[in-house]
Parts: sequence; structure tokens; C-alpha cells
Amino acid sequence: MMMTAEDVGRLKTGLEREERIYLDLRDLSRRQGEIIEREEGVEALLEVLGRKQVLISEIETIEDEVSPIKQAWEETRETHGQRVRREIEERVTRLQAVLAELLELEDKARTLLQRQQHELAGEIRKISRSREAHQAYGGGRDKPTSTGLIDSRC
Repeated sequence: MMMTAEDVGRLKTGLEREERIYLDLRDLSRRQGEIIEREEGVEALLEVLGRKQVLISEIETIEDEVSPIKQAWEETRETHGQRVRREIEERVTRLQAVLAELLELEDKARTLLQRQQHELAGEIRKISRSREAHQAYGGGRDKPTSTGLIDSRC
């Protein structure tokens, strides 16, 4: 596919849009990490995840539009002027840096969640063992009730 100046413009615009969205995703991932660290609750986490999903859908739409142009760029990059190549490459480099940071934040959040899940499982096991021990030592027996032997006149 031969790339026109219009295609190059669409590629630049698509990369700019992707970068903005990935920056927003990065910010949401930072917020997600804060929510997990501070144990702010499931509702706050679900809100952030919902907003991230909307942004991911936007990226998918952009990718559908720009993917053929990206492929054509890879095939025809050397046929374009140095200024255009440098401009596109700088955008791609910025985008890759944001993506790397985003992946790092996602890995950190995943690790935090796994640690909290492990800690919670440990707490549940402790409670379960305590309950079992309590029941083993008679904690599950009914408490004595009044036998009626006490004189109610006293």
C-alpha cells in the first residue's frame, strides 16, 4: 500500500489519540494502585476498572482505524522524508514509554492484589481453625437453661 500525505496525517493523529488515552489509562492505573494499597473498597476499584474499560474500547476503535496505516508505514517508512520519519518515530517512542509505565503499574497492582488475597486467605484459615478449636472444646454446646429448681419466691 502506498501512503499518501493524508495517510501520514491520519497516522499522526491516531498515535496522538492513542497516547492521550494511554496517559489517561496510566493515571487510572495509578489510582487503582492507591485504592488497592489503601484498601478503599470494591466500589472504588470497580469504578476505576469501568473507566479503564471505556478507554480500552476507545483504543480498540482507534487501532481498527489506524492498523492498516501502521502496517503501510512499516512497509514504506524509508520512502518518506527524514522529518516525517523522525516525527512518527518520536510519537511511537513516547507511546512505548507510556505503555511500559502502564504495564509496570498493572504488574504492581496485580502483585498487591495477590498479596492481599494471600493475606485474606490466611486470616480466613485462622478464623476457621479458631472456630474448629472452639467447637472441639465444647463451644458448640447449648448453654444450660433454667431447670426450675430455683424458688421463684426468693
